[in-house]
Amino acid sequence: AALMWAAQSGLKLKRTSELLRLMLGAGGARDGEDGPTASLRACHGVAQDLTREVDVFRQQQFKEWEDDTQSALEDMSTWKNNRLMTFDQRSNHVKTHFNEQVVSLLREVRQLRSLGLPVRRDILVEVETAAKFYRYGMVLKQAANFYNNLATEMIPCQKPMMLQDAIEFEKVLMNPRDGQNREITWKNAAALEGYVRRLSEVADKLAERNRYLRKRHDVLRDKVISLMGTDLVRYKDRWAAGVKEMRELFGKLEAEGYSRESQQVWRQYWDFQLYKALEYQYVQGLECINK
Repeated sequence: AALMWAAQSGLKLKRTSELLRLMLGAGGARDGEDGPTASLRACHGVAQDLTREVDVFRQQQFKEWEDDTQSALEDMSTWKNNRLMTFDQRSNHVKTHFNEQVVSLLREVRQLRSLGLPVRRDILVEVETAAKFYRYGMVLKQAANFYNNLATEMIPCQKPMMLQDAIEFEKVLMNPRDGQNREITWKNAAALEGYVRRLSEVADKLAERNRYLRKRHDVLRDKVISLMGTDLVRYKDRWAAGVKEMRELFGKLEAEGYSRESQQVWRQYWDFQLYKALEYQYVQGLECINK
C-alpha cells in the first residue's frame, strides 16, 4: 500500500511541478518578492522538494517489495509441482491447489508496471508463468465450487434424471490425467489445457441440463397452481387439458433421452402435487353442494 501511494503521489507531484513550471514561463520571469510569480515559484520549489522526498521513499519501498517478493517466490517455488486438487473425505468437498499468492503477485506487478516501475526480470518470468496458469486456476476453482454445491443446485426429485451427467462430470473432475495416464500437475501446461477443456465441457453440459430441467419443473408448478384455482365441476375440460399437457411434457422428456425409470421419482412428486390440487377442488365442490 505504501509503495502504491508513493508511486501514485510521485506521478501527481511531477505533473504538478510541470504545470507550475509552465505557468512560471520558460524563462522563469520575476516580478518581485511578493508578486504572483513569487508565490508560484515558492509552490514550484515545494513541489520539487516533495517530489524528491517521495521519490526516495518510493525507491526504499520498491527495494523492500523486491526483497519480500523474492523471498515469497522462493517459498512458492514448489507450487507448480502440486496436485491440481484433492478430495476431502470429511466434507465431501473438492479443494483446488492453485497458489492464491501467485494471483496477488500478478495483480501487484501489473499495477507497478502501469505506474512505470522497473520490475526485475526474474520476478517478471515468474509472473508470466502465473498469468499462463491463472485462467486454468479460475476454471478449476469454478468447477470445484460447482461440484461442492451440486447437491443444492439440483432439485432433489430430478437427481435421478441427471445421474449419468453427474457421474461423467465427477469422473473427469476426480481423474486429472494426461494421455499416458500420468497425473497432471500445474507444470504440465499442455496436458493441463486439455484437461481444463474437457472439464469445462462436461461441467457446462451438466449445468445446462440442470437449468433445462428446472425450467420444466417450473412449467409443471405453474400448471398445477393454475389447476388448483380452476373449478373442477364447471371446468372439467380445463382440468383434462392441463393433465394432458403435463403428460405430454413427461413424454417429450422421455423422447429426449430421460427414461421413464429416471423420471419415476419426479413423476411421483408431481402426481402427489396434482392429487393435492384435485383434493382441494373436490372439497371446494362439496362445500358448494352443501350450501
